[in-house]
Amino acid sequence: MKKLVDELIKIGVKKIVSCPGGRNQPLLELFETSNDFKVESFFDERSASFYALGLASKGEPVVVVTTSGSAVAECLPAMIEAKYQDFLPLIVLSADRPRELRYTGAPQTIPQQNIFKDFAESLYDFDLNEEDYKLNDLKFPAHINLCVGEPNPLKEMSLEVNFDQIIILSRLKPEDFKEVKLLLKNYKGVIVLEALSGFKEADFKQAEVIRQPDAFFLKMNIKSFKKIIRIGSVPVLKAWREADLCSSYYLEGYFPGAVKAKKLAFKELKDFILSSITNDDLKEIKEVNLKVKNTSEKLKVNYPQSEISLLSKLVNKIPETASLFVGNSLPVRELQHTEFDKGFKIFGQRGVNGIDGSLSFALGAMSDLNEEAWVILGDLTCLYDLQGFWPLLKKRKNKTRIVVMNNFGGQIFKKIFDKEYMLNGHQLNFKALADFWGLDYKNDLELNSSELESNQVLIELNPDNKQSKAFWTEQVR
Repeated sequence: MKKLVDELIKIGVKKIVSCPGGRNQPLLELFETSNDFKVESFFDERSASFYALGLASKGEPVVVVTTSGSAVAECLPAMIEAKYQDFLPLIVLSADRPRELRYTGAPQTIPQQNIFKDFAESLYDFDLNEEDYKLNDLKFPAHINLCVGEPNPLKEMSLEVNFDQIIILSRLKPEDFKEVKLLLKNYKGVIVLEALSGFKEADFKQAEVIRQPDAFFLKMNIKSFKKIIRIGSVPVLKAWREADLCSSYYLEGYFPGAVKAKKLAFKELKDFILSSITNDDLKEIKEVNLKVKNTSEKLKVNYPQSEISLLSKLVNKIPETASLFVGNSLPVRELQHTEFDKGFKIFGQRGVNGIDGSLSFALGAMSDLNEEAWVILGDLTCLYDLQGFWPLLKKRKNKTRIVVMNNFGGQIFKKIFDKEYMLNGHQLNFKALADFWGLDYKNDLELNSSELESNQVLIELNPDNKQSKAFWTEQVR
């Protein structure tokens, strides 16, 4: 990768516009530790690429660095403009998932190597392990796609125990929901129950249900299960991506383009999931699962201002007749630690798993529903879609609550990598935004002491980042 940086220096690149993400962290590390570049950070790839284009209009090549998936697509308008503004020297450097993950349904994995093919004058598709990163015959604008391995792999664990199979149950199409519920009613194996699935733990009384999988699989190796059966759309759970693809199966009709994992038609599913696991085999799984649950409840008391604790209190305020949209990044993961199965409908945007357009999607998805609507977003996700409040000007008749978990910069990548350059830090608050759009405003303190009477409310939660870090550190200990 250092050789690619050397190539950029050779062609005169001095300015880098970075958009921190999980996949491009190794690239940002190189740029941040080099004395050859001036690096500026943005959280929104669309704005970042136009900012880079403005810098490039002065004549020197400028690189905008993105993570994988929909983040790359956000650069398309600037790439089009670069071509039609007489081939301005804009370079999009996109981190990609490893080539072996293409066409597997892995999150943030799309065929991005040719996404700018009609507008970029030069296209390169490199692998991190390649020796030669020569930018031969470079013409502007250009796209350099670099396949990068997992920057933060799960730690290796022993494989002393071998279990037969595990089911990961995520969001289903409405027409599949009842059939899957009936199919798994008497299942006696292990089910990872994701919040977006819409199921309740009580729906599977004979199964061992894992509701906090991120913590669970830091204590038990997912590779100890011989078969991983994914029922529904892309899971939030990261651990399934660490498993061998030859052990992975998925229900037909999901994971568009996934040709490497094994596909099951619904009629094949019933015989396939018949569990051979005995109650004795589940003993270790039950012990780990119980420990994770008990630890989480204890930590909510010990760290009342942590993100998970605040989110748990918030979820308890949501009526069972309501609908809830939860945004990607931390909120959708932290929802797993709450009473998410109390009855309300849950929506998400787990296709490519980006954060773009989340508020707009949420309001569109719930526009024709009569019940109270709740939307939970991270601060950067909300800032990413400021214009998404526009439909609320039409004054929805039913109650709408927009919740912003403001941890002052989107802490997910800071949490993973513990690097300051991975944090888009700010000191913004969202009251002025509520005033701008004519919404009532509540913070987490006011939420505890008052009722939400008005139709449209923006609720800002301000967690204590130190408590949030302590919660997660002790949860996975």
